[in-house]
Amino acid sequence: IDRQITVQSMARETREGTKKVGQRMLQMILDLYDNDILKNYQERITKGLSHGHPALVFAIAMYGIGIGEKDAILCHSYSTVSTLVQNGVRAIPLGQKDGQMILRDIGDFLIEMYQEIQGLEKEDFGMTIPGLEIAQMRHEILNFRLFMS
Repeated sequence: IDRQITVQSMARETREGTKKVGQRMLQMILDLYDNDILKNYQERITKGLSHGHPALVFAIAMYGIGIGEKDAILCHSYSTVSTLVQNGVRAIPLGQKDGQMILRDIGDFLIEMYQEIQGLEKEDFGMTIPGLEIAQMRHEILNFRLFMS
C-alpha cells in the first residue's frame, strides 16, 4: 500500500513533500506513543523499503491507540479540511468566521463521504483529479513558498 499510495502523486515535489510530512508525523507519534507497528514502518523507511506516507502513519497510529476505522477516517478527513481552511484563511480572502463556519458545517458532508467510501472497490484505489496533478507538475519548481510542510 505504501508504494501504491506514494506513486499516485505524479509530481515529484508533491511526492517528496508527502514523504517529509509522513516521516515527521511518524517521529512525532513515536515520541508520544509506543507503537511497534510504527517502529517497524520507520525501520522500513530507513532501509529504503517504504516511503512513509502520512495517511499510512495516521492509520497505523489510530489502530495502535484503539480508534476504529470510521472514527479514524472521519478524524483524518476533518483534520485535512481544517488544514485547508487554515491555509485559505491565510492565503485568500477567507475570514476567520467564514473558515469556522465551514468547519462547523462540514460534519454531515464528511459522514456522507465516509458512507460513499464504504461502497468503493479495490479497483477504485488511486482515483485522482488529473487536472490537479497536471497543474502540480507544471509548477514543480517554485522560487518561493507560501507554506512549508
